[in-house]
Amino acid sequence: MSQDHHSPLSVRDQWARYHVNQALIKTYNKFRPSPGSGPGRPLEGHDELPEPPRLDFPISPPTDTPPKICIIGAGAAGLFAALLFDYLNETVAGFKVQYDIFESGATVGGRLYTYNFSETAHDYYDVGAMRFPDNKIMQRTFCLFDFLGMQQVTEKIPPIGSIIPYSMQGVNEPWFFNGINQTGTYKSFATSATDNDPFQMNFDSSQPIPPVALQSAASVSPDVVLQYAIEPYIDALKLNPADGWKLLMTIDGMSTSQFLAVKPSIANPTAPIMPPFNYNTIEWLETFGGGTNWYDQAHSETVLEYMDFNYSDSTKWWCIEGGAQQLAIKMAAKLTNQSSISYGSRVTGVDASLPGKATIQLNGQWQGAYAGVFNSTTMGCMQQMDLSKAGLTYGQKQAIRALGYGASAKVGMKFSEPWWRTKFGINNGGLGHSDLPIRTTVYPSYNLYDSEQDSAVLLCSYEWQQDAQRISTLISSSSDHQTAVAEEQPLRELVLRDLALLHAYQPGTNWTPEEVYLYIQPLCKDHYAHDWYHDDNTYGAFAFFRPQQFGSMWPYIIAPSPSLVMIGEHASNHHAWVVGALESAVHGVHGWLKQNNFPGAQDAAEVMESWTEPTPQNPFGGLPPFVSMDQRKWQAAFGLLRYEKFRDNLAKGKQGAK
Repeated sequence: MSQDHHSPLSVRDQWARYHVNQALIKTYNKFRPSPGSGPGRPLEGHDELPEPPRLDFPISPPTDTPPKICIIGAGAAGLFAALLFDYLNETVAGFKVQYDIFESGATVGGRLYTYNFSETAHDYYDVGAMRFPDNKIMQRTFCLFDFLGMQQVTEKIPPIGSIIPYSMQGVNEPWFFNGINQTGTYKSFATSATDNDPFQMNFDSSQPIPPVALQSAASVSPDVVLQYAIEPYIDALKLNPADGWKLLMTIDGMSTSQFLAVKPSIANPTAPIMPPFNYNTIEWLETFGGGTNWYDQAHSETVLEYMDFNYSDSTKWWCIEGGAQQLAIKMAAKLTNQSSISYGSRVTGVDASLPGKATIQLNGQWQGAYAGVFNSTTMGCMQQMDLSKAGLTYGQKQAIRALGYGASAKVGMKFSEPWWRTKFGINNGGLGHSDLPIRTTVYPSYNLYDSEQDSAVLLCSYEWQQDAQRISTLISSSSDHQTAVAEEQPLRELVLRDLALLHAYQPGTNWTPEEVYLYIQPLCKDHYAHDWYHDDNTYGAFAFFRPQQFGSMWPYIIAPSPSLVMIGEHASNHHAWVVGALESAVHGVHGWLKQNNFPGAQDAAEVMESWTEPTPQNPFGGLPPFVSMDQRKWQAAFGLLRYEKFRDNLAKGKQGAK
């Protein structure tokens, strides 16, 4: 299966299908009859799969009682799956599925989490997801907004839950790197800087940053140098039906750091500079391009992300009035059965050994008789569960243990006035950039029309990867807010001191760091810090695929079984985005229906197949294109075969499925 430059699919979806196909071929050869007992030869990586077989359903015969499923987690994926079942219940004759939702936290949302300092308007910040670009990839998310009545507005006092403009870039953005302050866009100060090195980071004559790299960066930002390096791969993927795939496969085993350290296998004749780069140049690029160790990501992921999310200036960004958690709150309010969610209910095990009667472990007790279990938690949460009788393949077990997850931490502070507006003219959102421990500061877009005499919340520190891991050592583990605030005084002081450094010597004030600190310190009234890696409801912020992990793990994560289905952003090729969680729920529900034969199950699957794309009336429409229809049929067939083998092993006294 090679890349098709005439396909309406995105390159990222074709990449996903390629790896699904490779995994299915391996499974086909595993289940294929031994030589001499069946037709055909073992398939190879370039082969197409034959026609999918007719399915045999080992699940218990239908009863008069509608089947009930269990959904673990009331985040975006879990709630969307429940809403999808509600929609199918209403639109497919003879179809009825009930559900229980078990949420370990005290409220819905998961990583759609908004911290509220009080009930006052705009007295919050988004600890998790916080912004949404309106483009083709995010179509399902914006259709969901419409489905829930969350309208896009630009008025000064919008209703809670409405979609309002988000400013990715503001005016008078401050920068602080290597002890040097700058203001504006990178281009605005790098162009006139000596040697185009505004922060004097070219310090080592034995491993210098090439002058042409600094000159190129001054035209836009340092990110343009990375862009030069990956453009040939993007062009090949767009224009060449075979070579593009081969090229992408050659870098799938590399991290971005490793890729930038070697000479690429393809040239970019229009680029003024290309790898290999020395260590200092790679560090320089990463420092401006993401968190420390962000370049540990598989470089194939970097290339594909750039293709998907290389936004033009015309891309409009939006956020949610009242915080992103309003999306989860409105999803929960839309459920047909409002009492279906059980809070403070941590599932610690899944037993799928009885067909159609899976049980879960809750509060130390095994309970339930579920026709299926949909797990929307992270791999880290699954690792804490007893899954010895869940029917997992080793590929799935390996993913649960080894899939990379990104670290992320945020620190928000409530001030008695929006000093960044009143004193520094940062009036339109945007970011503060630094190599300080706080790394990135996010100026809010949702309170631009509030009085400058009112209190305001600032996302003072937003970090990823190693930066998040380090600052998180100062975050208290106490669940009591006042105790945490008291224990986090060193964190509070660090953040305030860093803010003072970032905003020193800015036009209009020209204050020293000490003057900035003395002004803002008494204005700080409260703070809240959160570390997603040490949150025992997540154990990480988002799936972070390292070299070879996407092709080696992801196809097994998304392979549904008749009893246990993994959903969540990690089970989509658009990981780390809300749309990925939504896509995974649609894929998981359809795959589960294809493997069950209770009344209406196959009809519901066919109805889902007839929906062409998400719409405001039906945000569930359009099966995610990262798997083809034939691949879905093979996934269903292999899921049933694996489940049958798993039960045979249990009957023989063996645990697990191979």
